[in-house]
Amino acid sequence: MQNKARNLLLILCVMLALVAFIFYGYGKTMGAKNRELRAANQSMRTEINRIKPEAAKIQTENDRLKATITEMEQTDEYHYRMAVIKRDEASGLTGKASRDLYGESNVHLGNLISRFPKSHFAILAKKLMEENTRKAEEIQKETNRMTAEQQRAKERQRAEERRRAEARKAAVRKEASKRSKCDLELLSWRLSSGPYGLVTAEGQIKNISNKSLRNVQAVATFYDAQGQFITSGTAIIEYNPILPRQTSPFAAMVSFNPAIEKADIEFKYFGAGTISTYGNKTKRK
Repeated sequence: MQNKARNLLLILCVMLALVAFIFYGYGKTMGAKNRELRAANQSMRTEINRIKPEAAKIQTENDRLKATITEMEQTDEYHYRMAVIKRDEASGLTGKASRDLYGESNVHLGNLISRFPKSHFAILAKKLMEENTRKAEEIQKETNRMTAEQQRAKERQRAEERRRAEARKAAVRKEASKRSKCDLELLSWRLSSGPYGLVTAEGQIKNISNKSLRNVQAVATFYDAQGQFITSGTAIIEYNPILPRQTSPFAAMVSFNPAIEKADIEFKYFGAGTISTYGNKTKRK
């Protein structure tokens, strides 16, 4: 039991020593940091004390300049010189910026005339004020003219846009009217030179009527570059009859001729008249 108690006491002493060592190291570190902070604080105070006289000088100079400006503002010469400066600035600008500077010039001139009516600058100020007012009015007139011109240009542009829109609508209505009077619509077609020495006019035709069409023939007529007739070919379209809203292929072939440059396509009833067709019926090679 005595040995056990002795061991516990020894462990307790070691732990106390360890804790004391830790607190000693922490206290030493914190002391060093506190010394650094105090040194930095002292350095800042020294710097502040050093610049205080400079700041005081700057403030004094600032106050002196303010006093000088205030004193200058109490003179007729100051207002006249400021009016001339604003007027010179206005002459180098245009529009609202120039007009506003002429207005600022007149403010100084008005102050001069009202506060120093007996000054030798007062007569000059009145003349200068009249010129400023005339210039500002001219600028305002020019601004109004340009604004009106811009408005007229916008109105002309809107009118042109409306005209073009109406023209497009009229063109669409015209095409719709032409289409409504036709029984067939030529959706697409082309000229091709195939094997066996043949030229083929082939494409797609749609029945846009409300009735079935029987024995519909594609008739292709071929021309040279000068528009002179060369030959023609006919063929019954693939679907016979072609039902309402149905699309049928077609192909009309003729023997190859190197002079062929363009062709026309139309559709007829076999042994009867031409069928009204909507679409581009002329094609170049």
